[in-house]
Amino acid sequence: MPRFISSSVIYYRKTNIANEEVIIIAKKRFTVTMCLCIIAMLFSVMPVQAAGAEPQPLNGPMLRWINIIMINMHPAIDNGGRATMSGTVVANPGTESITVNVLLERVNPNGTRTHVWSQNGLRTNGNTWAWERPIMVARGHDYRLTFTVTAVRNGISETASLSRVTRAN
Repeated sequence: MPRFISSSVIYYRKTNIANEEVIIIAKKRFTVTMCLCIIAMLFSVMPVQAAGAEPQPLNGPMLRWINIIMINMHPAIDNGGRATMSGTVVANPGTESITVNVLLERVNPNGTRTHVWSQNGLRTNGNTWAWERPIMVARGHDYRLTFTVTAVRNGISETASLSRVTRAN
């Protein structure tokens, strides 16, 4: 007697039409169940972001943008008060230009910030930008380095900003 295995249930096929209908219904249920499971798995691995929401940090400074792959910044201050501010921006291949505005601020004890140094319009054509600058700062304060990056690709502009605070001992 032939048999059909479906969802761990064995059905024996008989010449009776009613039994064939049961087997067809079982096949349809199994197929629908499998399709729903596959759809649920696909939706469970897709990233979800609310419309208009800002990208959120993942493991520190790594953020998710469309054109910009990475913003990496290194505010390093030695014991003598010499700060070496450096950073790198990498965008997707095909990026036409990257423009960066750099801002260094002293963070005051009451939470306000005081402008120390800035440079606007640092630009490169292509998808990689690198920069380094030594600056003298007063010891005993926290300093905040901010990069505001604008990457243009296929005529579409994307702007992102990232800050990092470090202490001058």
